[in-house]
Amino acid sequence: QVLQKYLAISMADGLLLIDQKRAYQRILYDQFIENLMKKNGAAQQLLFPKIIHINPADQVLLNEIHSDMIDLGFRFEIDAEKNLSILGIPAGLGEEDGQALLEGILEQLKHEAKDLTAHRHEKIAKAMANRSAARFQQRKLSPEEMNSLIGQLFASSNPNYSPNGEEISQLLPEMSLKNLFS
Repeated sequence: QVLQKYLAISMADGLLLIDQKRAYQRILYDQFIENLMKKNGAAQQLLFPKIIHINPADQVLLNEIHSDMIDLGFRFEIDAEKNLSILGIPAGLGEEDGQALLEGILEQLKHEAKDLTAHRHEKIAKAMANRSAARFQQRKLSPEEMNSLIGQLFASSNPNYSPNGEEISQLLPEMSLKNLFS
């Protein structure tokens, strides 16, 4: 691991550098797409529900994507005073703050596209992956976590690009490395 942001892998033809945040974005995106398609996202119950006041625009958007959020593993209720109680978040997100995650997803979806119906699952999965992967940025990984990340990345639907279209890895050819020291 380099600078707690990249993984360096020695290859036969050079050194492969992997951006760990982008790698997690790809892995999480694939998981979220699968959960949306199979409608089987498991929820992690919160010990104390997070209660937030939701504005009318966010409530309309949340109503539009309600079933998708349930499919991902969110559990929430809206009361008569327009307070949103977040009861559960998608399993596997660890100590993720449900309020910040949900607000971030709604915010990204508002700016993502005016028409959410076209490619809706992809947009929701991308928003979830972007928000969830942020916790993996500049995080020290154990050797087991690094191996798991690499294995999951290369087993993903597209190990070369994040859901945002950014390159996940760069190969530094052996000749480039030699030229650094000549």
